[in-house]
Amino acid sequence: MPDWGAVLICVGLPGILLAILSLRIREPKRPTSQKSVTTQGSGAEFLLFLRTRARLNGVYTLAMALAVSVNYSLTAWNAVILSRVFGWSPAMIGKIFSSMGLACGVFGCLLAGLVSHMLVKRNMIPSMLHLAQISSGIMCLCGLAMPFVANGWQYFAIALTGAIIAPLLFTLGPTLLQFMTPPALSGRMTSFFMLVVIGLGAGGGPSLVGFLSSSVFTSARLNTALGSVVAGASLLAVVGFTISYRSFTTHLAGTNAVPSRTSPVRS
Repeated sequence: MPDWGAVLICVGLPGILLAILSLRIREPKRPTSQKSVTTQGSGAEFLLFLRTRARLNGVYTLAMALAVSVNYSLTAWNAVILSRVFGWSPAMIGKIFSSMGLACGVFGCLLAGLVSHMLVKRNMIPSMLHLAQISSGIMCLCGLAMPFVANGWQYFAIALTGAIIAPLLFTLGPTLLQFMTPPALSGRMTSFFMLVVIGLGAGGGPSLVGFLSSSVFTSARLNTALGSVVAGASLLAVVGFTISYRSFTTHLAGTNAVPSRTSPVRS
């Protein structure tokens, strides 16, 4: 077995074991209110919910998919750009980015948990969308700067920013979705959300960078192709989060309610 194959097994095996152990975790009992249960969670009700709430849940899902596509694009092309454009060695790229991913991934997830807890405790749940707007806005500026970086360390600073923001959005995304969706439809909505976000984000962003690098820009301007996708997708995500925020606050005003998991925004 090649060394890289052994590394993949060593890294992936603990996750498989933990996933198996998680099957033994009991589902916690959640308080429910009969007044808040307005649906039974059927497929027909879910499709009706998507149609009536397209401006909120639908736009929010697309906005999050665009934001996530930025992270997948960076992950797919960072090493290639540092190698082709800036001449970094594979060993150097591996050491630096593995350390960066470990540190920033943990920090971003913990930060998202702390921020979510604080906003929920203070009844400021729609402000999560402001955080998503700011995060995508920062990534838009990073994308605009990519074609002008002079060396690998300047590019690394941009990649580092993305490594912090990505886990923050990954964690906030499904969390906020629960407050937009009735409990009976939460499972279906989360499945649809992940299908669109991962499917469009993981496949669309990196593929578009590859197309631009081969059809529009030269291989030497690969950072320009990536920067175009990062800036464009992030800008569209900001627009989507803005629309979602207005729709969310409008629904809250119409129901005269503070969103919670037992009393979500109704359609």
